[in-house]
Order: sequence, then structure tokens, then C-alpha cells
Amino acid sequence: MDISDDGMKVEGKITSKKLQDIPSKASGEASRRESRFTLDVKKVNDSEGNDITPEKFIHPTFGGTTDLLDRFEVGDYVWIVTTTSTGREIKEIDHVQ
Repeated sequence: MDISDDGMKVEGKITSKKLQDIPSKASGEASRRESRFTLDVKKVNDSEGNDITPEKFIHPTFGGTTDLLDRFEVGDYVWIVTTTSTGREIKEIDHVQ
């Protein structure tokens, strides 16, 4: 997978998942919901494919659409590509084969 147009790629085991309400930044607007996954990170690559030491990767929680909660379970080993090189928003997620 070429992630050069994306953020980082992270691999690891899901240690928790939850549905999170995200408050609106605009007054009077409704909050939105998103899925949140926390990983036990085993491998990290930046947007150029360079390795990042997993121990240096802090706050390994990622957010995505709510439908992801039905597709992934605690204990699943997955890879995630983020939307930006420093982001936590899930662009792609799948099981590691």
C-alpha cells in the first residue's frame, strides 16, 4: 500500500473500542458520534514509509465512523491509515492477514 498521500500507517491489537459523542464547536449545533479505537501499537510508519519506534507513539486512540464498531472487536489485530501525518482520524482500517 502506498500511503504517501495519506497519513501514518499503524498496526496493532485493539485494546478498547467505544462510541463517543463529539461536541460541536459551533454554538447551538448538535454533537456528532464517532467510533474510538485504542491500539496496543506494534508497528508505525510515517507518510513516507519510514519506521517510527512504537514506544514513541503516544495516545494511540483513533476515531472513525460509527459503523466501524460493528466490524472490529477488542483483540483484533488491524492496520489503520490516518487522514493526516499527525492525525488520529481513520481513513482506512482493516484486519491484518
